[in-house]
Amino acid sequence: MPYLEVVEIFDFMALRVRTLKLDVIPPVVDSFGFNLNSGEVYVRFNEPVRNDSFNPSAVTFLTTDPSYQATSAVLTGSQTIRLVNITTIAIKMTVIDLNNVKIAEAGGRLDTMILAYVIVRELIC
Repeated sequence: MPYLEVVEIFDFMALRVRTLKLDVIPPVVDSFGFNLNSGEVYVRFNEPVRNDSFNPSAVTFLTTDPSYQATSAVLTGSQTIRLVNITTIAIKMTVIDLNNVKIAEAGGRLDTMILAYVIVRELIC
């Protein structure tokens, strides 16, 4: 396989940016999963994310299994949020949140839970 030659570009030779388009569309959750032993929930997005921009108190887990009573668990916070890779974050749940997820899971199965994430934007006047 042929490789392209790497050419060093000095600061004075770099091209200036002519147009910069900001990403104004928030990332979308692709999938999520629990590790109830470690008390973590993993959330994978469709594009790179920053772990410091994620608000765990905006997350609600809902059971969708029709054979069980609908239950939900709302995250009240987190101990830590870390970046697993550029599109996945790991949320270390508080003991209260972990117990709430386990209670919600008792009302249904984990594989029938969905994640609802509310994005709140501040209006600047």
